[in-house]
Amino acid sequence: MAARSGARVAGRVWTTTILWAALAVAVWPGHLALAAGTWDMRVCADPHNFPASSEAKPGFENRIAEILAKTLNANLVYVWTPRGPDMVTFHLRTGDCDLNMEVGEGTMGLLNTVPYYQTPYVFLYRKSSPFTVRSLNDPVLKKLRIGTYAYSPPFVALQDQGLLSNVVFYPPVGGAGGPDANTPLLDALTKGKVDVAIVYGPIGGYFAKQAPGAWAMVPVTPDFVPPALQLSRIWTIGVRPGDEELRDRLNIALAQSWDAIQAVLHDYNVPLLPLPKPIVSLQGQQ
Repeated sequence: MAARSGARVAGRVWTTTILWAALAVAVWPGHLALAAGTWDMRVCADPHNFPASSEAKPGFENRIAEILAKTLNANLVYVWTPRGPDMVTFHLRTGDCDLNMEVGEGTMGLLNTVPYYQTPYVFLYRKSSPFTVRSLNDPVLKKLRIGTYAYSPPFVALQDQGLLSNVVFYPPVGGAGGPDANTPLLDALTKGKVDVAIVYGPIGGYFAKQAPGAWAMVPVTPDFVPPALQLSRIWTIGVRPGDEELRDRLNIALAQSWDAIQAVLHDYNVPLLPLPKPIVSLQGQQ
C-alpha cells in the first residue's frame, strides 16, 4: 500500500508509516506528542475476565493498557463492563470509552490496530499421563475423554474428526452468578473426569503456570482446518469508526512498546504464535 502524502506541519511535510508484514499504514504524527497526563485514555474492560482483565487484580490486558497509556502520555481510565456486544454498542460507540482491548482482527463495525498477539487453543493434560497428544489427528484421542467448550472451534474440529462420542463438553460461557466458563472444565481435568482438555491459550497458560511441571500444554494443530475453521485467535485493539487519529496513536505505541508488551504476555504464560514486530519509520522533507 503506497503511503499517502503527510500533513504540512511547521513548514515540514511528515509521514509516519507502520509496517506489519505486508501491511503499510500511513498516519500523521502531528497530534501524537502530548504532554504527560493531558488526556484520558478510556478503556472498556471486563472486571471479571482474569487472567486477561480484572478489577480485583491486574490481568495481562490491564498491564498492556498501562504500558500504552504511559507511552502515549495519557491518564488510564477504566470503564468496567462485561465483555460482549453491549460493551461495543452501549459504551464504545456512545463515547463512554475510547477503545477495547482484545478485539478480533477484522471485527465489523470497528477500526482495528495492527495485531499485537496471536494465541492458539491448547491441549492440557498431566505430564504424568501414559500418553502424549500432539495434534487433532493423533490416534490416541480416540481412546481419551476430551473436555472442551460446547460448539467452540475445538468442538467443531473434534466433531469433524469423528470424535464427538469422546467429548465431554462444557458451556462456552459462565452462568449468571455462577462460575466462569473455564472453571468447570479445568476442575474436571484436575479431578480426572477428563483425560485431556482443549482450552483457550491464555487460560491454559495461566492454569499451567500455577503448578510448574505438572501439566503439559501443547498448541492445537493444525492451526487451520478447511474450509474455514481457525484454531487460534489474532487480537487487535478496536476503536470507533472514524477515529483514525486514536487508531494511529495506538499503532505507534504498539510498535514502540512491542518488547514490553510481549514480556507481559510471557509473564502470564500466554502461549504465542509468531507475529512480526511492527516497524515505525519517520520520514520528513522540507
